[in-house]
Amino acid sequence: SSVTAPSTTYAFMWWADTGNDLLKQRNAADSAWIDILTLSTAAPLGPLSSTLLTGALPAIDGSALTGLISGLGSNILINGDFGISQRGSYTTATNMVTGTYYLDRWRGRSVNVTSTIQDITNKVKMIATSSATGTMTTEQWLEDKDVPLSVEVTFSATVKSNTAQAKLVVYDNGTWHSSSAHTGGGADEVLSVTFTPTSTADFRCTIGLGRQTQVSITSGDYLEISKVKLEVGSTATDFEYRGYGEELALCQRYYEKSYSTGVYAGNATQTGLRGNGGVQGQTATTEVSSVIEFVVSKRIAPTVVFYDHLGNTGKCSRLNASVAWYANESVGTPFNISTTSLPFYSGSGNTATGVFCHFTADAEL
Repeated sequence: SSVTAPSTTYAFMWWADTGNDLLKQRNAADSAWIDILTLSTAAPLGPLSSTLLTGALPAIDGSALTGLISGLGSNILINGDFGISQRGSYTTATNMVTGTYYLDRWRGRSVNVTSTIQDITNKVKMIATSSATGTMTTEQWLEDKDVPLSVEVTFSATVKSNTAQAKLVVYDNGTWHSSSAHTGGGADEVLSVTFTPTSTADFRCTIGLGRQTQVSITSGDYLEISKVKLEVGSTATDFEYRGYGEELALCQRYYEKSYSTGVYAGNATQTGLRGNGGVQGQTATTEVSSVIEFVVSKRIAPTVVFYDHLGNTGKCSRLNASVAWYANESVGTPFNISTTSLPFYSGSGNTATGVFCHFTADAEL
């Protein structure tokens, strides 16, 4: 803001002209200022002149919209930048097992070959550690309600590889859609495939080697994958980054843990324990119970694994307030786990005022 116009201007810049009590904006040609509103009252100075509107504009007469920029839709895939990893730290190469989830929402597939998977900061790296005709991929399965029908979609990713076998492949309930292959030159390349989904029943987005048809894989073949996106439209647009909290919440629909960020199932810690401590002096050696509310509603009632505060699997911790914590206590669920809550109890054990546990809740496809 100032009483004099800025000496350096550019198209669409703002200027609070305090000398004339006006908010102004530079026009598209950067040749003049447009008066927008009165600063002291915030009152607009009138409708925007049609002479200031240029370019292709959408129809506004009730007919189908025209002139819209395509590709502005959000990414249908979750954790496409591989920033969420609730199950463990995979910054060291980890042997990949078919059907196992590593970074959130992404499951591994290694058939006839051995391979490793590694988190290399917003990228996933897979390396073959043996040679055979087989498959080495990571893939995300979509819920039926997330698959758009009767419109074109584009699946894209940035891939670096030393093999010309690397592709993007979508399995669409029996129909395969495949991108062109990476050149194998060891540089980042954007691969993409555009198609119209035919079914919501079984839909998987896959990146790697030999998913549709097994291929010859040589020990040392690798892929580095980043910026994975599925979007409505016929063109692969720039990757859209979500905030960490938003991405985490999307992942928690499928997997949630009680442990803090960077702490994984089975660790010995009281931090993050869920439960009910009861009232000091009101103790029992019989049943004590509690209910945990999930942070995010799950896709289905999840499969739950309990842990006590020392990391023992299938156990809970009984607390005698201001006296002691007791680990390795029995735990059960008195009635059905739902998509929103987890009831649990310890039927008997050490004298306690309450019961606590760590847990993982898995509702993945």
